[in-house]
Amino acid sequence: MSQTIGIYEAKTQLSRLIERVEAGETIIISRAGKPVAELRSVDKKTPAEAAASIRAFRDRHLNRAVPLLRSDETIRDLVRRGHRY
Repeated sequence: MSQTIGIYEAKTQLSRLIERVEAGETIIISRAGKPVAELRSVDKKTPAEAAASIRAFRDRHLNRAVPLLRSDETIRDLVRRGHRY
């Protein structure tokens, strides 16, 4: 579940928002009604689990009809191009 709040409210209630995020919520922060940021919990994976997730993501997208990644690219290249995964 996510909720959108303004920047001012986010500034004044940051501690309370962090508690909500720790409980599993995602908070969208907006400026003038337009979403500009997302406050969500950090993945708590071990390095090995994180690496496996990244490899699985790459494999899924290399095998698409129109690949998201070229075979010579890394996830970092994808992020640099501005893609959010």
